[in-house]
Amino acid sequence: MPVRNAESHLPEALQTIFAQDWPNLELIAVDDGSQDRSPRILAEAARTPAGSERRMRILRQEGRGVATARNAGIAEASGEFILLADADDRCHAGLVSAGMAALARAPAAQLVFARCRYIDADGAVEAVQAVMPDWIGTERLLEGLMVNTPLLRRAAGEAVGWHDAQMTGSVDLDLFVRLTLRHGACLHALPEVLSDYRRSGGQITSDWRRMERTWREVRDKAVAQGFTPSRRGRSRMRGRHCAYWATLAYAAGEYRAAQRLIAEAAWRDPLYVMSDELARV
Repeated sequence: MPVRNAESHLPEALQTIFAQDWPNLELIAVDDGSQDRSPRILAEAARTPAGSERRMRILRQEGRGVATARNAGIAEASGEFILLADADDRCHAGLVSAGMAALARAPAAQLVFARCRYIDADGAVEAVQAVMPDWIGTERLLEGLMVNTPLLRRAAGEAVGWHDAQMTGSVDLDLFVRLTLRHGACLHALPEVLSDYRRSGGQITSDWRRMERTWREVRDKAVAQGFTPSRRGRSRMRGRHCAYWATLAYAAGEYRAAQRLIAEAAWRDPLYVMSDELARV
């Protein structure tokens, strides 16, 4: 769990990790130079019975970014399976056990994830992620599919080098795309809703311009490695992301940009815009 200035939501995020019904779990929290109460919150959590029982450890680095924080935490973890958690999201109690059961059932799956609810800064539900195909490959990822709090095999992440510390955004997407380029449609989606993805200002993912730029970087890296989408596929990938970027622009008060982006999304993929709950909102 990378942590940077997350005091508002960190206690709740930690509580949902401690509440997991999977018994053999450790939590590696990486404080990335927080200037708020996050370090104190982490220290207090580690001293609680729940923190002790879950073998919570805290690492610290000075503002080196989420990719480096993720990699540092993974390097310290002892497990064969890795859950990529965030400091402002919520996990339902059965998330890890459902993921472990799915990995046991499907040896071809390198990563499993469940559907999520989109929540605002106060925890109110904005939308619920639509049901997804069982198996996800490169093109579907680049169309903007949300993969929240996934569980993956450690060996799979190590084979592709985990997170690219040179990227300034979309670092998880970049990792997931490299997994699919290596293994094909190896991401397994579960039908249950088992996590909450918080959308609030101040996140890396709240800057739609950064997200657009880094998405292009991920797409271009995939093309350089042999990914060859059709012309229609390229348009669909761009259109569905435009719908996502429009929601970010709207939340930031950039209404003209939001109008332009949602208009492009509707032109490129009108059925998606009308059927996706978050895009409609």
